[in-house]
Amino acid sequence: MDDFIERVDIRDRVAVGRAALAAFDYAQAADCLGDAVRDDPHDPDLRYLLALALLGGTRPRLHRSEWIKEIGVHLRHAAELPRARVLSALVAEDHGLHWLPSDALPERLAALIAQVSPSQADEIVLHVPAPESGVWRAVRARCQR
Repeated sequence: MDDFIERVDIRDRVAVGRAALAAFDYAQAADCLGDAVRDDPHDPDLRYLLALALLGGTRPRLHRSEWIKEIGVHLRHAAELPRARVLSALVAEDHGLHWLPSDALPERLAALIAQVSPSQADEIVLHVPAPESGVWRAVRARCQR
């Protein structure tokens, strides 16, 4: 019975975390999703959502390197998800200002972005504003909006 109660509690925190993320309440989303990750650290979806929440609706280059490293840990734990690998590439590119030379995307990265659904692309573009980034622009092109 206790296990059932814990699973319901985790689902409630995930639901509240998702709702907070959708409402751009990044602090609440990070709190709820962080609790859920502590309870289920091997869930790649939770890790991905927590990384989005930790970015706080702010482009990666505006965050401290230590914060980006923490976000990177969550994205590495979610690396089985194409959207997490795309978000990781976006974070790395924008935080490192690698978009300044504005080269074409590597073929492997373009193929990875093609695996992201339009709704997943919407989510990334909505919560991670980095329009100068080549990765961001490629993800934006996948959006359904």
